[in-house]
Amino acid sequence: MRELKEFYKNTKVPFFNYLLKLTGDYDLASDLMQDAYIKIYENYKVYNKSLLYKIAYNLYIDFYRKSKKNSELNVEVTLSITDVEESLIAKEDYKNLLKAMQKLPLEERQILSLKVSDNLSYKEISEITGLSVANIKVKIHRARQKLRQILKGGLK
Repeated sequence: MRELKEFYKNTKVPFFNYLLKLTGDYDLASDLMQDAYIKIYENYKVYNKSLLYKIAYNLYIDFYRKSKKNSELNVEVTLSITDVEESLIAKEDYKNLLKAMQKLPLEERQILSLKVSDNLSYKEISEITGLSVANIKVKIHRARQKLRQILKGGLK
């Protein structure tokens, strides 16, 4: 059990950030996070970061297929910025980023979220997604370009 606690402690923040960027929904990200940790504990007894991300992504795909709709962004962001004005600006920027990410195709959103949330290597992302490292590099590059365009108001 101590091993699981240590694994959770070391992975919870970047893992939640990945899920939040992937789903764009705070509550859904929380649910998926909980379900993924439970599943890895009950079914695998192996505490591997790549496996955790793969489980969470599969849980999200299951949810996505069942719902067949994009839910409204419901993000409650708490930032530790002392200046209220900076905090509001940062919160709005973060919400805009999450909204923009929701406009990316699911696969691009997943791969980009893995890269920026936990700074996973291309090899680790390849293990999670089952795609080649070269393909991952191309998809991340394209996703970043699309995201820039969306944020500039160029893509809808």
